[in-house]
Amino acid sequence: MKQQMAGLRYELDGDHEYDFVEGVLDGPMADDVASLAKDQSFYYYWHPDTFEHMAQSLKQLDTYLQTDGPFDVLVAFSAGALLVALHLLNKSKRGEPLPFRCAIFICTAGRLVEAAKAAGLDLGQDKEQPMRLLELPTVHIRGASDRAEPTGSQELAQLCDPMSSQTVVHPGAHEFPKAEHLTQAVHAIRKAVAP
Repeated sequence: MKQQMAGLRYELDGDHEYDFVEGVLDGPMADDVASLAKDQSFYYYWHPDTFEHMAQSLKQLDTYLQTDGPFDVLVAFSAGALLVALHLLNKSKRGEPLPFRCAIFICTAGRLVEAAKAAGLDLGQDKEQPMRLLELPTVHIRGASDRAEPTGSQELAQLCDPMSSQTVVHPGAHEFPKAEHLTQAVHAIRKAVAP
């Protein structure tokens, strides 16, 4: 993740601190990541097909945020973005304060409702009581050619307050934006983070 975020961190410059949180379950590396990190281990938050361990990962995330926080802004990628989205939606549903001022979701993994059910979360996804909007500034960055998780970013963006949500689409795949699209993403992030 550090390597994938290098360009974004450089462009954001400033006095930012970054904490990187990985999953704890060993797993095979995704093809698009394997080319970037051949000799590194890869970890999941939950089983990617069944969502097994999702509830455990949500508890671990909550513990981490309570013990290592507070954090102003969260940047999450792929499965991490889905995990954080579920955490925030669950807190919102229960009327609890959200643990960040702003969230940046990059290539969010899909199947939000299925993941919530697997974790035992009732987010109000029935027609009588729709899911609550996330009422914090969000930026959703996705690749137009993303075949790994083509719908997750759009699903999540629909659950966020449209007045404080921005979407950046770059021509790449399941990856961070590059070149002028990175600049566009940085502008959106700066706007979301601004007090």
